[in-house]
Amino acid sequence: MIDNTPYNASIIEVEPNSQAWLDCRFKFIGASEIGSVIGLNPYSNPYQVWDNKVNGKSVESNFRMQAGHYFEESVGKMIGDRVMGIHTIERDGCIRLHHDYPYIGCTLDFKGECDYGDYVLDVKCVGVNTYNKIKSYYSLPAIYYWLQIQQQLLVMSEAHVGFLAYWAAGQMLKIYKIERHLPSLDIITKASEVFWQHVMEKKEPNALLEVDGLTDYIANATKYQQDTTTVFTVMGN
Repeated sequence: MIDNTPYNASIIEVEPNSQAWLDCRFKFIGASEIGSVIGLNPYSNPYQVWDNKVNGKSVESNFRMQAGHYFEESVGKMIGDRVMGIHTIERDGCIRLHHDYPYIGCTLDFKGECDYGDYVLDVKCVGVNTYNKIKSYYSLPAIYYWLQIQQQLLVMSEAHVGFLAYWAAGQMLKIYKIERHLPSLDIITKASEVFWQHVMEKKEPNALLEVDGLTDYIANATKYQQDTTTVFTVMGN
């Protein structure tokens, strides 16, 4: 049986995307999972995340994940060298857990200092299909990626802003600046608490978690995203 007891630590040092890193994820909700937990990821749902945690259905480290890790390194270096407003950039990669809610966690790609203060940065290396969705200047990122940044900002309370960078089809670097959205941090905290109770009790969750205000939040999530997201820079075409 999988032990889902959260870690009694705020930082877990393990190689990102390694099998050891994947195995650690049974003990917390990762930022990439929160969109599914809340009900805003069309490709996954709370039950699937619960099943992964409780029954040990972890994804095995594969070539695509490992290659993405190497691409992230190059994209991060390019951002540090060429993007105005980014003063320092540091590869992170540690698992970081919320100091009060250790079942809420994230793995940062990069962090550093920018014109707005401390920041977190997540890099997505994507193909042609996603490139076609985001190539319009005013297009928004996938909302579950936006929620991923919100959870990173929740865990990294010292960060002033989040950046989401798409390296798209080898043709375009597009970086979104995402501001901290307090109602989203609140709903992430509430939904995570309810979800983790289901994990610890080995009790299947409903398709929509029973969280006060969640239905209204989902209905307004796109507006929240629009209000807090701006294009920081675009390079290429």
